Amino acid sequence: MVELPGGGRISLDGIAYSEKHPVAVINGRVLESGAMVEDFTIERIEAERVTLTGRGMTIFLAMK
Repeated sequence: MVELPGGGRISLDGIAYSEKHPVAVINGRVLESGAMVEDFTIERIEAERVTLTGRGMTIFLAMK
């Protein structure tokens, strides 16, 4: 989980990875690349991590 400056949080709860249609469960919602969460855009979903950009930052969330 990442606590964001100014409030909010982003929590990676899971990844269902396939080359054609990867999805991530973030803050309890199933999301695809391009979706928005807490003012961040999901740029890439990989088997073990998700890349988000927004607010002038890049965040990498990895499965534990």
